[in-house]
Amino acid sequence: MSISASEFLKWLNVFKVPQGTTPINGKVNAGILNQIAYYAATGSTVSGLTSANNATLTTNSSGVPSWTASALPMGYADITGTTQAASVNMIYTTSNAAQTTATLPATAALGSRVSLQGQGAAGWVLKANTGQVINVYGSPTSSGGTVTSANRYDSIEVICTVANTTWGTRFVSSLPAIA
Repeated sequence: MSISASEFLKWLNVFKVPQGTTPINGKVNAGILNQIAYYAATGSTVSGLTSANNATLTTNSSGVPSWTASALPMGYADITGTTQAASVNMIYTTSNAAQTTATLPATAALGSRVSLQGQGAAGWVLKANTGQVINVYGSPTSSGGTVTSANRYDSIEVICTVANTTWGTRFVSSLPAIA
């Protein structure tokens, strides 16, 4: 089981044990500020785990908790011009009336995402750099190829599946043109 740090801290405030309480009947002291108290083993020894930003609380096979880095939320930007050098982990809305071209970042780690949401009348073009391909419905573009929206409000999200070179579609709202 895993929950995000912010979700855990929300529930921690709901079930908060008053500070200074004796650890009886499963209750433990509130511990140090920004630390989660837990029993490390059978008995009355209480350990503390310092909380972490942008992390998920997980446990190993023995039940020992730890924080695991979580993916940061995606940022958002409106493209008002006709070109955009896309950044990783960003959602873009294309609002120019003319067709808007967003070029994938040249450097992207495995799991990086780029998302486009059409708004402008002429739609969008998602362009790969030379040496990059975008796989759409199992069909790759050419190196440095493009994916072009079919409708004004089409959307696409691509995820980097091989660092710096290969992108796959996470979703596409309609059948785009692939080149």
